[in-house]
Amino acid sequence: MKIRYKNSKNIIDYLVMGICYFKNNKKPYYLIEEENKIKWVSEIYIDIEKSKMPFNWSISLGNNSKYDFLCGYYELCNLPKHFEGIILGNKKDLEIFKKRKKELELWLEKLDYYNKEITFEKILSKIKLK
Repeated sequence: MKIRYKNSKNIIDYLVMGICYFKNNKKPYYLIEEENKIKWVSEIYIDIEKSKMPFNWSISLGNNSKYDFLCGYYELCNLPKHFEGIILGNKKDLEIFKKRKKELELWLEKLDYYNKEITFEKILSKIKLK
């Protein structure tokens, strides 16, 4: 998923690495990396650019003191220490984040390629009606 984030300086597209509904909050927050800082941004400041979600994302529901719902890459949803570690800047957690981000970028690049190459419009334009 890609979002367009409206910060105080610019409007920039970001890759979303997770979606979270924090406790006592009815609005989603999106995990992005901005200027080498990983942070959660509120939906108030974003527009969704591309809404495709990776098939291998995990979901974590309840039984957590910080959030009611979390969706994202495996380590984010299944390793509570990683959830904390990326915001705290732990080296190992940042390496995992970067690795998953690179995988997601590659996946989106391939998805965009195939979506452009194979469309119903192109297929139908080649079919001649008799």
